Amino acid sequence: MHVFISGSLRLHGSTYTAAKKKTNQRKAGRMWCITSDHNSFLVKTVVLYLLLTTKISYSDTMPEVWEGKSYENYESHNFNEYMIELGVGFFTRQIGNAVTPTVSLEKNGNIYKLTTSSTFKTQVLEFELGKEFDETTLDDREVKSICTMEGNKLIHKQGGAKPGTIIREFSATEMIATMKVGNVTCIRKYKAV
Repeated sequence: MHVFISGSLRLHGSTYTAAKKKTNQRKAGRMWCITSDHNSFLVKTVVLYLLLTTKISYSDTMPEVWEGKSYENYESHNFNEYMIELGVGFFTRQIGNAVTPTVSLEKNGNIYKLTTSSTFKTQVLEFELGKEFDETTLDDREVKSICTMEGNKLIHKQGGAKPGTIIREFSATEMIATMKVGNVTCIRKYKAV
């Protein structure tokens, strides 16, 4: 004996229809055992509703492209001009231009940790996305900052006397930092190591 079950649900403005040919025999989970009572239909309707409305998110199971990686600076454009615009002194600029910093980003729950390290100095920022935090910059400015993520871009906005934005775009092989303050834009490129 074969039973044909069909049904439709109207959810969020769309109509969904489900139909499946069933038998009264169980076969390794491929067939449903059908009964004619109202509760069985209700249970199947609820299961169908849950299947159709549940969104599967891979963000908790798939690693981000930057996870477990460090990125080492290999190229900079306009970095000296960027530091001048920020008011960084001559000797600190010379050191900043000479070092090749390494950047890493980690996530533990809602807390992100952005580490920038070089032979000269190391900075560790811990923050939650969308929440303002206090930051001491690598050139020792005290600023209020806020970070957000858009895909693989970490957008870091710094306040203070010279507000600026640093956009770090991560890929599996590279990170590109676009740094803006005033009318100056600096591009720094980092390779995954």
